[in-house]
Amino acid sequence: MLLLYSDGAFCYGQGGLGWRKQTLGASRLRQISPHPPDHCMNLHWAPGCGWTSSASAPAALTRSLRRSATSPALPPALQAALSESGVEITAEHRVRPRTRRGTPPSTLDFSASAGPGFVPLAILRHPSGALTFHAPSPPDSAIPRSASSSPGTQHFLIPLTASSALTPRRGVVDSTLRMFLIRIASRAVEQVIRQGIQSAALEAEKAWWKRRGLSEGLHSVSLHQDRLQLAPASPASLPPGPCLLLLHGTFSDAAGSFAGLASTGALRRLLHDYGGRVYAWEHFTVSRSPSDNARQLLAALPAQARTYDALAYSRGGLVLRTLAELPGELGPDAYRFRLRRAVLAAVPQAGTPLASPGRWEDTFGFLATFLGLIPDSPLTPLTTAASFIADGLAWLAARATGSLPGLAAMDPSGPFLSSLRQSTPPTDSYFFIGANHHPPAGLWARLLDAGIDSFFGGANDLVVPTEGSLPAPFPASARACFGPGGNLPPATGTVHHLNLLAQPLASQVILHALARQPPGFPPLPDPLSFPSRRPWRGIRSALPSPLLSLPPVPAPVATLPSTPESPAASALAPAPLHRENDRTLHLTIIDSVGPENSTPRGSSPSTAQIIATYNGARVIEPFGLRDSGSPGAGTRFKKIIALDKQIQYYLEGRPLANGSPSTLPDDRGMREFGSLLFEALFTPAVRRLYDLARAEQHGQPLNLIFTSAIPWVAAKPWEFAFDSARGKFLATEEIHFVRNALTSVPAQRTSPGRSRLRILVVEAQPAGTAPLSADEEHNLIRHRFQPLIDSGLAEIEALPRATPGRLHECLVRQGFSRQPYDIVHFIGHGEFDSQAKEGRLLFHSTDGGTHIVETQTLRELLCTRGLQLVFLNACDTARDDHHHLNRGVATALVQGGLPAVVANQYKVLDPSAVAFAQQFYWALANGATLGQAAREARIAVNYSIEGEIIDWAVPVLYARDPDLQLCQPGSAVIPLVKPPTPPPAPAAASHRAPGPVTTVGVADIARHFTGLSDILERINSAQDRFRFRLVEVTTPLGVWQRHEGTTFLHAERMAAKLRHKPRELGVDILACITHWWMCDEDTLHLYNWWSGDPASPIFIFSTAGFELPSTGLDGGRVIANELAASIASHWAALQGRSLIHTGPPRDCPFYYNESRDPACITSPLRLRPGIRLRLLRSLPKDQNPKATVEALERILRAFDPPASPSPAFSRKSTQPTSRKVRRP
Repeated sequence: MLLLYSDGAFCYGQGGLGWRKQTLGASRLRQISPHPPDHCMNLHWAPGCGWTSSASAPAALTRSLRRSATSPALPPALQAALSESGVEITAEHRVRPRTRRGTPPSTLDFSASAGPGFVPLAILRHPSGALTFHAPSPPDSAIPRSASSSPGTQHFLIPLTASSALTPRRGVVDSTLRMFLIRIASRAVEQVIRQGIQSAALEAEKAWWKRRGLSEGLHSVSLHQDRLQLAPASPASLPPGPCLLLLHGTFSDAAGSFAGLASTGALRRLLHDYGGRVYAWEHFTVSRSPSDNARQLLAALPAQARTYDALAYSRGGLVLRTLAELPGELGPDAYRFRLRRAVLAAVPQAGTPLASPGRWEDTFGFLATFLGLIPDSPLTPLTTAASFIADGLAWLAARATGSLPGLAAMDPSGPFLSSLRQSTPPTDSYFFIGANHHPPAGLWARLLDAGIDSFFGGANDLVVPTEGSLPAPFPASARACFGPGGNLPPATGTVHHLNLLAQPLASQVILHALARQPPGFPPLPDPLSFPSRRPWRGIRSALPSPLLSLPPVPAPVATLPSTPESPAASALAPAPLHRENDRTLHLTIIDSVGPENSTPRGSSPSTAQIIATYNGARVIEPFGLRDSGSPGAGTRFKKIIALDKQIQYYLEGRPLANGSPSTLPDDRGMREFGSLLFEALFTPAVRRLYDLARAEQHGQPLNLIFTSAIPWVAAKPWEFAFDSARGKFLATEEIHFVRNALTSVPAQRTSPGRSRLRILVVEAQPAGTAPLSADEEHNLIRHRFQPLIDSGLAEIEALPRATPGRLHECLVRQGFSRQPYDIVHFIGHGEFDSQAKEGRLLFHSTDGGTHIVETQTLRELLCTRGLQLVFLNACDTARDDHHHLNRGVATALVQGGLPAVVANQYKVLDPSAVAFAQQFYWALANGATLGQAAREARIAVNYSIEGEIIDWAVPVLYARDPDLQLCQPGSAVIPLVKPPTPPPAPAAASHRAPGPVTTVGVADIARHFTGLSDILERINSAQDRFRFRLVEVTTPLGVWQRHEGTTFLHAERMAAKLRHKPRELGVDILACITHWWMCDEDTLHLYNWWSGDPASPIFIFSTAGFELPSTGLDGGRVIANELAASIASHWAALQGRSLIHTGPPRDCPFYYNESRDPACITSPLRLRPGIRLRLLRSLPKDQNPKATVEALERILRAFDPPASPSPAFSRKSTQPTSRKVRRP
């Protein structure tokens, strides 16, 4: 193994003494161990790698473990843990570039041999003092070997971070890299492979605790010389009265987590207040899950229901929440625990990115660096972290995969936190404390080199995201936070995860919260907003961790006037694709960099920079974000942000801040919105270059690639940009608007050669709908793509009910057959987890549930498969985090090397999405470039008869090259075979007075009733007054309303959106079936609604909250009952009359079913004589009331069983009741 460090050296000691410290000699190294390592690994640098090193002999390794008494080379706890694990350090190397000029190489490329029976690893200590861990490259990787490599040699490729450039800097310990070759016994690695990582972790954790004299179980807490002391406790020893439970954090024990309470005097006060009834639950945090911890705790409590208070720190809060909120998962002992009050301090309520880095070396590097930042004390909160690293090196050497139950519970996208999010917390019992830590610049450099910026993108306490520790659904008075943006002093950001409980003010807050006393501090704002501390704002977070050697921007052919360029801006500007005579305009936005543009600490930048390049010409000028940086810029962006929110709120059904319903901007409003975007993007010098580039296209659209290194700027809908001077939306008339993402991974490319597209259509059935058969789903997929198939433009392979495993199998199979797909088209659900700050797709799971797949797994599934394009027909797939780049689904795939991705930046109507996809694929199959195809598809959506005013700009095209072609152009353009349009409504039909036969279109938007076509045919055969036929309708956007956390479909809004749909479909009445909860202006929890308006003859039936049959006689009876009730009630409403009654009979289609008794829907319903007479008097005369009533009665009897039993109307209902006096 190789250790690289700059502020000290290791000495190696054997025998019982283990690691030993030695004072640094004046000029010579002295050997302190009689048994130095018997093997010195030779290091061979790869030819041309640009690096060299000087090595120390094994005897010289005994120099010293410390560079000084206060600056250890390794944290002492880690030194001891490595010794306990038998790690051998065999050689030291000081690494330097071969030349002192130019940019240092970005990768260490070398080979080393550990000798028989050993495996080498690598640890690097960076100039900042950060430690990083590295395994050899996989043995099957095609990596060039050095000339001197031997058969047993292992090859290393180690990327360097940008701040590890070997130039002298102030404020760091040293400016050189040091490297130690370290080896681990092969038998230890083989044991991990044989056991599996979970079993290995359990055995290791048992050993850690045994070495430290710790034991699992319930312990009583006391004080001895102002230090926390524990003693084992039995259930019988717990006296009567409320007890206080202490639940510790990860890699910790009670003494380590809660030592700060003893130092502030809070523990003494708690022991007094609770009469000595304070207990700590000691538990494993790595190998056991919070559910395991909770079950073991319950078994240790008295066998009767008792009331407890709790103080939970870090991961201990997840154990507490499991006890309080998930009793169903804890078995028969769950009754023993009843929560009264609890304080949750720095708890990862929404997880921590540290629990899901994807690579062990990232976790080890962060923890090792973190251990170097805290005092060497036996009471550190990270009691077992060093042992975790030392034993985990064998896992790294074994390339072990899998998750550890204790850590996986804190995975933001994992199943455990998902179950907590769906639980019902005791909102009046919890109190939360968090911190927003702002480390100084020197510490940031060390943390960044350790990879912390790959974990966090926003405010955090160094371990847990700040907002995640202070969940919003709880009252503002129950949340307290240290640091910037918080409500507790100090506001300097010095409080972090490990010292939070040592703060005297934290002790006061805890005592007040447990005693239910007023907090004495102002509440936090709602919504929460915490400034993050990022010394290199946007730039470091946007670039990958390896040091990028970006090609310089080409020398300008005709450089337009611009502001002076800082050297750093030139280095950080992403290089455009360089083709001969490149005619693409590249617009890149980066943070202002350099001393003259640096942003004051704690404030947001007021000015960024925009870099525009075209055919060798380049301009760089300020890109204003605030009025202070550029007059009018801040006002303009406030308007852009407000309009963007208005669109999002409309699509989500959220009201505006003043409580009024949100609406889409009209055509004029969208042009004003687009003008604001255009003015922001095209600054004066950029506008001149744009005009020059556009003039050179000779009337053809210009390729434009937009890239932003500032996350919140990248998130704006720039596709709406509108040139008010020319009166044109750019993306449909002037340009091919394409986005890119900052990445160091080159795009996968193949030459176009196909005559047709090979598309794998992956469908994950929407959640909340009834299951369709495989054949039905397959037919649904083929229906969407039939025009492409009939035109001979595409070969479609369908994958309905897709699981990640089935998708993986399809892609691997096609890869092995050397016939990879060109395109993967995903139809399903996407979401962006705002807590985990990561996008994801929802697939089916093997057990029929939902399998959430995060971005890293999606990259592994879809990248390096030969795919040219991934089309994501799912919501929020183009959405990204506002504080960290490439966390959304689309940008993560582009970052992984996919040539092109199409995704949606807003929710989109299905007809619009289908129209875009069909036109896009048609253009690609005929040889169009990606940019051309996207533009034509936007135009097609614009003239589509369905859709919203924004739909044409909702799809976002990410591509490295707008001119990429997936198919060779043919000799002639192949037309797209369109399905026949539905016939127009009969001339005799009128919405005011339908003819003798009334046509009713039935649209099962929820796809609940799988046999609906047969059901309607049976109803038609039962009578001849009405003709029912199956039609397709999509739920419009902007028809939602939120109430007390529940999303309702607003019936009036939906009817208004669909008012022209009956005539378009050729029907007199349109009946829709949805699975959403429904409301109107007066009533919540409706399940049947009719308009009573001749201009919009719309019925809506909601299945939400019911378990209704989907086929057969029972399913048909549901449809017949609701259609009969809706038709009669609608026509009676046209006459100003109502058929609804609240008294008996209950088996009447017009009974007001306030309790939502399902029997009133599923049982046979009848028109009793009095109701029949009332109905005859309520129907319009021109509807032939007698024939209509007879037809309605036949509809109600169409699905009667051979011998109808009396309906069971006495059934109790647990459904939510409807409000007001409309039929629910």
